[in-house]
Amino acid sequence: PVILSNPSATRGALILREGDDLRIESIMTPSDSQPEVYTNESMTDEFVATSIVNRTTRTRSDTLVLSCSTDQTYSSDTFFKTHPEVKCAMATPILYQNKVRGAIYLENTEMTGVFTAERARLLSTIISVSIHNAQFFTQLTNSYARFLPKAFLELLGRKNVLDVQQGDNVTHYCCVSFLDIRN
Repeated sequence: PVILSNPSATRGALILREGDDLRIESIMTPSDSQPEVYTNESMTDEFVATSIVNRTTRTRSDTLVLSCSTDQTYSSDTFFKTHPEVKCAMATPILYQNKVRGAIYLENTEMTGVFTAERARLLSTIISVSIHNAQFFTQLTNSYARFLPKAFLELLGRKNVLDVQQGDNVTHYCCVSFLDIRN
């Protein structure tokens, strides 16, 4: 996963806002082929350092903890006391159209000081572009769907309109009967 590899994270979490609550959508490590997906899981200190994520979403700015064991603000955090293996952590807000949509939480269990403000900006850029691309793709697919019925795609053996290539065709035999009732 790009988000985990760029900032040298050993674990990351996607946290999204649902109404006034923050909910964990997924947690992933770089070795995972698929993230652990959570459905409507409340954000608690069991999974992430909630104080860092809450500060990030409240201030709309990155929160970097270079050394979890010595940081004056966060060393007494419940998460870091129950997870002493975490050496450093960071959270960056997910901002879209000037609103906080959630946060990305990252941690490193191997060394301190791996997260920097520059890496946080890079992560914010990746997130913003990803959200924009996902929304654009959704709009594009919805626009195509208005002109190309789902039943037609099924006849072509395609799941998505973007899978249709020029020249795609199928042959089906059908019987059509007409009855002309006049006079």
